[in-house]
Amino acid sequence: MYEVMPISREEYKKGKVPSERLAIRAEKYVSKVLSERYKMDFKKKRVKIGDGRLREFDLVSEDNRIFVQIKSRETFHSLINTQLSNRFAKYMLDCITLHKSPGTMKIFIITDRKMYEWFLIESSGLVEPDITVEHIEVV
Repeated sequence: MYEVMPISREEYKKGKVPSERLAIRAEKYVSKVLSERYKMDFKKKRVKIGDGRLREFDLVSEDNRIFVQIKSRETFHSLINTQLSNRFAKYMLDCITLHKSPGTMKIFIITDRKMYEWFLIESSGLVEPDITVEHIEVV
């Protein structure tokens, strides 16, 4: 049986949930950082990959060469071991999606320093070489 979401997906997208507000803020900040770095705009985009299903990417460059996924919703210290296992699976799923994307540059960004350091250790040898894992602190 499916669990019912406490509020609608539209409310999540509008940032009416604290964790979603943090994600939206992180996407805007990272977009600004990458726009300055690569001298082009970045926007959220849905792209057909794999079996032709649309997949959402947090940011895609205006020339469609750079694909970015961002993780920003929690801090390392706020999670227990089972949550870390779940988080690891979600991070790896984002990396697989990035790997399958048509971009020539693929960046996986984690905004919490401890989560970034933890992920680098846990994912050693598992993340495809075409993906760059970065830390960008949201200020």
